[in-house]
Amino acid sequence: MLMKDFARITVLLLISIPCFQIGCSASSKFEPSGNPLLDLRNPELMDRDRIEAARAAWEEVEQGIRDRERTRYALKNLAWSGATERDLRLTVLELLMSDTSAEGSADSQAMARLILPNENDPEAVRIIALRAIESGWDELVPAFVRSFARASTEVPDNGRIEFAALRQLRPGMSIQQVVFDVFLHPTRGIESQQELAVLRIADRTRDDAWGLLSRLDPDAELRKAFIASDAMLDADTDPNSREMVMDLRAARDELGVIPDTSMEVAWMSSLRHHPDPRNQELNQV
Repeated sequence: MLMKDFARITVLLLISIPCFQIGCSASSKFEPSGNPLLDLRNPELMDRDRIEAARAAWEEVEQGIRDRERTRYALKNLAWSGATERDLRLTVLELLMSDTSAEGSADSQAMARLILPNENDPEAVRIIALRAIESGWDELVPAFVRSFARASTEVPDNGRIEFAALRQLRPGMSIQQVVFDVFLHPTRGIESQQELAVLRIADRTRDDAWGLLSRLDPDAELRKAFIASDAMLDADTDPNSREMVMDLRAARDELGVIPDTSMEVAWMSSLRHHPDPRNQELNQV
């Protein structure tokens, strides 16, 4: 019995030793070059070396030694890549968001607006939120609403990072008011026509805002009050949002319901605008 155990342990050691040797050689074979951007881009280096390289490269940017735009480009590639290890990705995202130059701030805002709606890492959202609050990036409110619209089973709504960011960026307004305002003005602060057209920002933001509002207002009382108020429909209200409010009023008055999802809203709108005689009551509202 003892001989069998000894033989088993010997085999395990023989299997593990080559792996250990390979691991050791892998960690020592690739050494930092001393050029921060080269090291940052080198996936063969250990993450800690690449993180150190990212910080060194950004320090050189701040000292005026290294080109800002080129360095931001390298950092952004890693921030966008799904293959980037989490610690490295969070580091480069934090460095990007720390850029207080005019061009860097504008680029960081545009990047954050695209990242937030699909960002799954709460720490990445926190990094963006801290910079947004510090700098008063009100233009990111719609993006934070879209991020908030994705439900979490782990954190209650009032404990979400997005909740805190929206409260800080729109003081004096309830969260529900902020979300409905985004529903009415889904593209406020966005100047890129390509972003608006290709990514369908208005439609997606409006849909996400209504879905979030339904979650925050389960009994629909606030939604009824919001759509009934003409005061909330100002000159800047998106025309499609205005038309949707009219559709919601028709659904409330004629059918006695308030849709909860964007798909339900679209269906109600089709009832109102479809020429089918069976929808006559809605068509006349």
